[in-house]
Amino acid sequence: MYYIISISINKDNAKYLLSPYNRMSEAERKKFDLDKFLIFFKNFFRQQSAYTFLIFVIFKWLYNDKVAISIYSLLITLSLIYLVIKSNKFYK
Repeated sequence: MYYIISISINKDNAKYLLSPYNRMSEAERKKFDLDKFLIFFKNFFRQQSAYTFLIFVIFKWLYNDKVAISIYSLLITLSLIYLVIKSNKFYK
């Protein structure tokens, strides 16, 4: 799912699919460095797809389903917080 997100978002559809970019006025969009953000965004979700899968499989193998799901959920939550914080640096 995360990998599909990383390959499907581009500059042409960002106006419709990226939140909060889709809620910005034209003046605010001009202040936002969309090109650099998309590079960061795509890399983030590619890495997210690989790391979360590997971590889930490793913890499921080492422990059990409950531990694996808990660690997976924590990782997803923390990484999305990271995404929001890092996204703020793309305002010019």
